[in-house]
Amino acid sequence: MKTFPLFVLLVSGVPVFSQESSNVFEKAPPGIDEALRGRVDKFYQAHVEKKYREAFALVADDSQDAFLGAAKGDLKGCEIVRINYSENFTKATVVESCQTELGFQGHVFQTKMPFTSNWKVMDGQWWWYYLKPTSVPNPFSPTGFIPYTESDPKGATATKSMLPADPKTLAQGILGKLKLDKTTIELHPGEKPRDELHVRNEMPGAVTLRIDPVTQTGLKITVSKSELQANEEATIVFEYHVDESASLCAACANHVRATVVAQLHVDPTGQVFPIPVMISPVEKEEAPNSKQ
Repeated sequence: MKTFPLFVLLVSGVPVFSQESSNVFEKAPPGIDEALRGRVDKFYQAHVEKKYREAFALVADDSQDAFLGAAKGDLKGCEIVRINYSENFTKATVVESCQTELGFQGHVFQTKMPFTSNWKVMDGQWWWYYLKPTSVPNPFSPTGFIPYTESDPKGATATKSMLPADPKTLAQGILGKLKLDKTTIELHPGEKPRDELHVRNEMPGAVTLRIDPVTQTGLKITVSKSELQANEEATIVFEYHVDESASLCAACANHVRATVVAQLHVDPTGQVFPIPVMISPVEKEEAPNSKQ
């Protein structure tokens, strides 16, 4: 069962993207920033290597129970995205981008997720510590987060209640944020030689699109843009041009019947959408026989 660690699920009471303290607009002294980065890198690398005792050695005494009770996740690699300092550079919220994986319908795909952790200085060292959250990530929320509702002192039950009971639901929710407005393309030579579908990316990150080459003579597929940022849309145009059918006469091409499956690939989710392209002449209704 896929689970995610406490430091990604819990978002602290101090917002990641804004701080009450003016320290967020000030550059930390090099020694302080270097020391924190070193501890954070060691903490996350311990998770990548699954050496949790080494990570535990960086946890503040008052947060050890929270750390021990949290899921540890399956991280493949991490890098610091942003550090927000507060309280005269004695506390910090660190946003990390980590490569991880999600499984859905037997397929495992790689993805990057933001991981948030809180750090404070004690006895001249930076320590990871648990800070009671005010919200938790949720892929089904328009904002990406939902309010945190405390149900026990450490928030363990509340954290679990904010997540789908089945990790497949979480994966399906993420994968379902790539929208296709149709699943089948119909082309009618001489009558309707053009059709299109639209792909919309409602995931928070960028995706890339590509379509495998097709071998059907005269069929041309064009993707308006290969990289979609969050909330962007691409148009895929399907055209059947009889004048490009070098191996067919125009009259013959107008009577072609064929079904071609165009494979649309999406990265980094690893999704593949088979799109049937049906080429057929328009059926003409026979005029009723006027002979008696």
